[in-house]
Amino acid sequence: MAKAHVNGIDLHYELRGDPEAETVVMVNGLLTDTESWAQHVPYFEDDYQVLLFDSRGQGKSDKPEGPYSVNQHAEDLAALLEELCISQGNFLGLSNGGTELLPFALEHPHLVNSLVLADSYAYVDAILEAKIDAWLEAARVSPELRFLVATPYVWGGTFLENNQELFEQFKEAAHEAPQEATENLIEGAKILELPEPIENITAPALIVVGEKDILTPPEYSRYMASRIPDGRLKIIEDAGHASAIERADVFCNQVLDFLDEVI
Repeated sequence: MAKAHVNGIDLHYELRGDPEAETVVMVNGLLTDTESWAQHVPYFEDDYQVLLFDSRGQGKSDKPEGPYSVNQHAEDLAALLEELCISQGNFLGLSNGGTELLPFALEHPHLVNSLVLADSYAYVDAILEAKIDAWLEAARVSPELRFLVATPYVWGGTFLENNQELFEQFKEAAHEAPQEATENLIEGAKILELPEPIENITAPALIVVGEKDILTPPEYSRYMASRIPDGRLKIIEDAGHASAIERADVFCNQVLDFLDEVI
């Protein structure tokens, strides 16, 4: 199990694929870990080096005192790349993982060849803050309640109807997550300070969103696509907030086509 010591903590990471090829960095969603990319890695590892890692508070990484802000995750990512001597990469972020790529790309443009932002957000308005606060209050009661409260915001109806076994696995993982770290991750999701307007992002960006995303509806992605100079919007039909997981095949093929174009 590989660990990198950055910013005073140990981050768990995994390197897959071709070490001589372009690097694709996959940035987890808020309450997930590297296992959330199990469906995706096979699409990329033949032609790319793939870097997976757990952010602070996630999975096998350290869980210090929090909350863990979006900007802190971005700086941890920059430090991890420096530690691993990765000078540039293509970055895929899910949900909060995509959001952390915004300050990352603005603060460290030399590291970013391209961005993929899936079901993410560039601002925290009153309704998103209320959703995050509901998750936080539920997490303070129990992991089970937090999972139940979050479920309709995260998953699309078709996915829930057809993937009960996988849903139960996610539920069990949520039950086992350390409560304090979960609270620190959720609270930090609404702490976002962009150092510059996203209009200053220079890398090409693919913005992907589920048609039926309730947590961060398509308006959040349209906002990013209309303001990032080289932003392109893709909407995945009949998918919720976890569109990249619900329709992994569609998502991965969209990303591969994008990378073929921009690399």
